[in-house]
Amino acid sequence: MSDPGLYVDLGLPVPRGRKLRNLQRVVAKVLWPLLRVQVLFNKSSLEQLRLTQLRVDELEEKMNRALSDLEHHSTVLTRHESFAHMYRPLETRIELAQQQAFARVTEAAGLLQRQLSDLAMELQTITNDSIEAHDRDIQGRAKEAQSYWQSELSQLSRDIDMQVSLLSRGISELRQRFGSLDLMLDGLRADLPSPTPASIVPDPRMDSLYVSLENSFRGSSELIKERLGIYMSDLGHPIDGKPVLDVGCGRGELLELLAAEGVPAYGIEINSTYANAWAAAGLDVRVVDVTAHLRELPERSLSAITAIHVVEHLTTEELLEFLDLAVRALDAGGLLILETPNPANLIVGSDTFYMDPSHRNPIPAELLAFLVRSRGFSNAEIRYLQRSTESPFAKPDASAEWAADIEPVQDIIRQRLFGPEDYAVVASRM
Repeated sequence: MSDPGLYVDLGLPVPRGRKLRNLQRVVAKVLWPLLRVQVLFNKSSLEQLRLTQLRVDELEEKMNRALSDLEHHSTVLTRHESFAHMYRPLETRIELAQQQAFARVTEAAGLLQRQLSDLAMELQTITNDSIEAHDRDIQGRAKEAQSYWQSELSQLSRDIDMQVSLLSRGISELRQRFGSLDLMLDGLRADLPSPTPASIVPDPRMDSLYVSLENSFRGSSELIKERLGIYMSDLGHPIDGKPVLDVGCGRGELLELLAAEGVPAYGIEINSTYANAWAAAGLDVRVVDVTAHLRELPERSLSAITAIHVVEHLTTEELLEFLDLAVRALDAGGLLILETPNPANLIVGSDTFYMDPSHRNPIPAELLAFLVRSRGFSNAEIRYLQRSTESPFAKPDASAEWAADIEPVQDIIRQRLFGPEDYAVVASRM
């Protein structure tokens, strides 16, 4: 396959360079079984055409000689026309000789024409036979190739099915092991001594004050509903009809949104000042401590737990206990949504966070996501909630020399002072 002439026979250019030459050799080896018959047919056809051309040239030469003889006789006759009157007796003979010569030429031309027709028919027959044989060979090879690849694909499909079956068994085994691990953890939790309840003790003196603070600084119910609407795509598909629990539901804006979508949900709240508003809206809200309520729930009885601006009211120990109880109460695949102020915004972390005197300390987003993952949740996603997109800075003139230097400074100030005021950690129970 290294002969350069072979590439010419296949209609392929001789490659330059070692990599291209190797590639050309591979292509030639792959195509040679299919092109070999075509190459032999082409050579045979060219040989037949060459022999035919030789026969035609030979007959043409004979015809040219006959025509030359005719021209010679015509010249002789013309030369002797002047003597015709002297040789009248010979005129008849000359005309007869001329007619005979013309008849011989005509006969030779007819014979040549018949021979050419016979050769053309013979060549056509040979060509048709060769093409049919070539087509039959190509079709046979195509059927063999199709059968081979069908067999290979069938084997590949069987191998894939086997691998899928093995993976399915492996997944089933992993699920069984996770189930056993959950049962083991539940048993270990049951054996642990019950901790002293860490709860937020309601203070009636603060209830009305907190309501006033919320109405003054948090915003209207319509504004809160607009902000909480971003979670409806997460909560709109409860697991097996199990309810959503909204911890610290406040005025009940999220519960109203869920009720409008037909999602079963209820809330818990320690501030009973909102009781009249809950009753007027037809909401299911229970005045109870969150840790006490979660302990009483059956395992895997909830499809989601939401806590909007709640975790910043808890100590680290209280937060970890809340996460442990949430894992127990949520069904497999259930969602946990925690929204809280974003201390990466320096105005929030140093000023507006403390507008609520019941806040303990701001929690950085990465820290909260880490704590959620550490208690058995997966896919902990941080979502920064940008309430306003307006920039406090005018865009600098691009033609100014200082533009390239001032823009990075503006970006840092914009992010740290005017960035997202809140963030949410959204995670799922394994």
